Amino acid sequence: MQIKLSDKFYLFKDLITLSNKSFIKDIDQQIDSGNLCLEVPKYQTYNNLYDIMKHKNNWKTLYNAIKDKVLSINKNIELHSSWANVSKESSCFINHTHPTEFTAVYYLKNNLSCFGTIIEDSVIIPGEENSLLIFDPKIKHSIVNTPNNIYKNIGPRYSIVFDFISDRK
Repeated sequence: MQIKLSDKFYLFKDLITLSNKSFIKDIDQQIDSGNLCLEVPKYQTYNNLYDIMKHKNNWKTLYNAIKDKVLSINKNIELHSSWANVSKESSCFINHTHPTEFTAVYYLKNNLSCFGTIIEDSVIIPGEENSLLIFDPKIKHSIVNTPNNIYKNIGPRYSIVFDFISDRK
């Protein structure tokens, strides 16, 4: 199901039928093995995650589903980078932008959808599990940080991000 929130925001629900357990295991292994970007708040992998995982069928399925949705918005794009975010009680993500054409956020695990993506410090787009948010990453955005007292009851939030650039070939 596609919901067009505006000309700059698209939401797709029920993206894939795969279990999230293997993705979570892969992400945790990447973080535990040192694929942890230290330039941003905890916990984010480096932006080479899909390059590392693309040989796995579940990751191919996820990427192809995301690529299909992005191409339905703009046919002239290609993958630039991909990473995972894990929001834990010690996480403190901040507003930022990306210099790319589209950002696609796949909400892998999120026990409370109100901890989605905050836009311009004012609008929260819910992060419902197995949904995909595609938007213009030049707009300031951030993960909605989970307060410590709530985190203890719901656990970590996992998302996988894909950035796309214009294909000017």
